[in-house]
Amino acid sequence: MKVLAAFMVLVGLLSAVGGALEFLYAGPGTRGFLVGTFATPASLFFAFAGLWLWRRGRGAHGIVLIAAIIMAAATTGGWALGILGMIALMLGIIGAILAAGWALKNRPVTV
Repeated sequence: MKVLAAFMVLVGLLSAVGGALEFLYAGPGTRGFLVGTFATPASLFFAFAGLWLWRRGRGAHGIVLIAAIIMAAATTGGWALGILGMIALMLGIIGAILAAGWALKNRPVTV
């Protein structure tokens, strides 16, 4: 669980830096700026969910699942627009799949 949390923070921060660099190099109205607009907050939320998982443990399964879905959508959208490369896509998708798998495996069971 701690390894997943650290991986989520790492992937989130790396993707957030990449999205923030899109703001620097792409001007408003370009596809790079659009990807930066959506990928940066999604990545920061993914990193925040990793920190929340580190602190709360199993109680963070809901926010981890939501962050995984948003991260998967942001990285897939950036790749579809031709901005993100294959390595960024793989990092984002692998992180999202691992986080979603953990969240679905550790969801509360109603009796």
